[in-house]
Amino acid sequence: MSTILIDSEEGVRHLIEEIESSSLQPPFLFMDLEGIYLGRLGSIAILQLLVPPNPIVRLLDVHVLQKSAFETKSSTGTTFKDILESDRYPKAFFDLRNDSDALYSHFGIRLQSVIDIQLLEFVTRMVPGRFLKSLAKSIEEDSGINYYEVKEWQAGKEAGYMLFDPLKGGSYDVFNHRPLDEAIVDYCTRDVVLLPALLQAYARRLRGWENLAINLQLEAEKRVSLSQSATYNGKGQHMAQGPKGIQYCSSNGSGLTFPMSLVLSPDLPQYCIMKTDTPEEMVDTSTPTSTCLPAASTESVLEISVAREF
Repeated sequence: MSTILIDSEEGVRHLIEEIESSSLQPPFLFMDLEGIYLGRLGSIAILQLLVPPNPIVRLLDVHVLQKSAFETKSSTGTTFKDILESDRYPKAFFDLRNDSDALYSHFGIRLQSVIDIQLLEFVTRMVPGRFLKSLAKSIEEDSGINYYEVKEWQAGKEAGYMLFDPLKGGSYDVFNHRPLDEAIVDYCTRDVVLLPALLQAYARRLRGWENLAINLQLEAEKRVSLSQSATYNGKGQHMAQGPKGIQYCSSNGSGLTFPMSLVLSPDLPQYCIMKTDTPEEMVDTSTPTSTCLPAASTESVLEISVAREF
């Protein structure tokens, strides 16, 4: 599992050009954000990005770059903000609400063409419930990795928690320390590396329920709008409650639009598969993959090796 820290304008330009020239068009962008009290009252430290078929996770250093992370132009004149606001590129989050709030509040970014994987899980689970499932629970139950890989994923996440969770003696300030602690890099990477597997798992459950998919797309867009409202509160027990009023009915999908149409497409797997030497590299951090960068790039390559503890 390889990770690149992007902390220069040249690195941002290279990232944009890679997205624009991806062998898959449009590529799926699997994303997450970390920060100090992430949202309008806090700050963004890191934006994690995985763009299959490239298996390398990019960590965009927003703390260092600030607005340059989103306003630096590529050779085609495109900024990363343009990509985030474009309806051409599908962006997949697991609970986008506070991420959207932070992007909009601090950088004026209005996300477009979003898929919220948390919502897909909520409506496709076998036993209906009132509450949303966490990413950790979804990884444990639905990602398709085995027991030992789950334990490794949990151990990596716990190492990060120990550094930033005040209840465990940590501090959120660790996200702004440079160089980033390897445990924090690993924590950030694990948040996105299995999102493609989750998207595929829930998409399989959703097939045949096109009207439901249409409603899920609307619900994701509502989450974006809500996160940009003046009254949005991203903290509290209400954040754990699932949406109400989503209609469970099938149809011919005549009203299905992008990007949900891609989620239900038989072509979805090719947008989620990483090009690696072995399938295990997607979740295995014991043998890092070497990374080659253009000579002009000032990106920092971070190879993370986590010992398994079974």
